[in-house]
Amino acid sequence: PEVTKYLDGKLSDFKKGNFDLLDLYSIILWKVNRFPTKDGHVLGEDTLSIIKELTNVTELNDDVEAKIKELLKIKQLKLPVLSTILSFINPEVFQIIDKRTNRIVMGDSTEYKVSYTKEPVKYYFAYLKKLKTLNIEFTEAGRAFYQLDKDVGHALNDKPNPDEIKEIQKKYKK
Repeated sequence: PEVTKYLDGKLSDFKKGNFDLLDLYSIILWKVNRFPTKDGHVLGEDTLSIIKELTNVTELNDDVEAKIKELLKIKQLKLPVLSTILSFINPEVFQIIDKRTNRIVMGDSTEYKVSYTKEPVKYYFAYLKKLKTLNIEFTEAGRAFYQLDKDVGHALNDKPNPDEIKEIQKKYKK
């Protein structure tokens, strides 16, 4: 809860690209409870620079795909962790994808596992596009759907009940 409060308090700074390695580590700690390394060393300014370039993204394109692929080469920055970082720095474009949120949005966890290893960025972009079509505030979708999966454990219909989603959003904010 303390890390969540810290990160939520910095959201407006993150959106402007005002974050440092400590903030990056805090986001990763929030997601996986460990620090990432690259080639046996703690992440450096080169990684931070690529991530900062994604703060100004307004649409998904080939350049964004290339940057995400480069970041996914880092051992601990698999799609769930990287998407968490991206959702904090640019929540209007990126949201969290992991086993739970995927099950709610896409339904089929088998396809997620296959796509995760073969074409993770293409799958992530398809997930984000579908997420935009659902009846929920996009900037809060990842957290709300994580909680919803914990509560119901299965996929939603293409158009979830707005009242159900609002209740889930209230619940996760507690």
